[in-house]
Amino acid sequence: MENNQALESSIWWYIKDGKNAGPHNESEIYELVQKGKIVRETPVWCTGMQNWCDAGTSQIQKAFEKAASKKTSRVSNRYAWALAIVPFAVYYFVEILLKVINPELSGRSIVFLVYVLLNLVFWWIDSDKLRKSGFRITGWMYSYMWIVPVYLFVRAHKTNGKYGYAICSIIPSVLFLLVFLFRLI
Repeated sequence: MENNQALESSIWWYIKDGKNAGPHNESEIYELVQKGKIVRETPVWCTGMQNWCDAGTSQIQKAFEKAASKKTSRVSNRYAWALAIVPFAVYYFVEILLKVINPELSGRSIVFLVYVLLNLVFWWIDSDKLRKSGFRITGWMYSYMWIVPVYLFVRAHKTNGKYGYAICSIIPSVLFLLVFLFRLI
């Protein structure tokens, strides 16, 4: 109780772009955490503290827990599942359809192009939904978009820890890679 009263009456400062930003009261600090302006590694200081410390190790660490629970409750895995399954399903469907209609078109780059475009569309929709849910979309999103299972594992780890869609994406990815390598031989 005493600790909460001290927190509410404290005046807070944080480092923004190498400069002190403040003063801020507790509610303003919590809002900055919610918006992602203050992250766990952001140096903070408040009245009564002897030294600056990382926000994640300070009295405001509960703000990060609140922010994380709000974010994960708003995240839908619908597009992650679509990214895990739909591009591969469509790829194999189009491949089989082309073998029936015109075997000469089977295995051509048009099928691969459809696969890549579907991956990009579902990745873009998913990352947009994550951004709207309050997640900061940084380099991890862009660097892993080309390796769908890796992207989905990182996404699951950073959002809600549900790995089902990531695990399901491994089998079609391996099959796709084997088919692709088999054609090169």
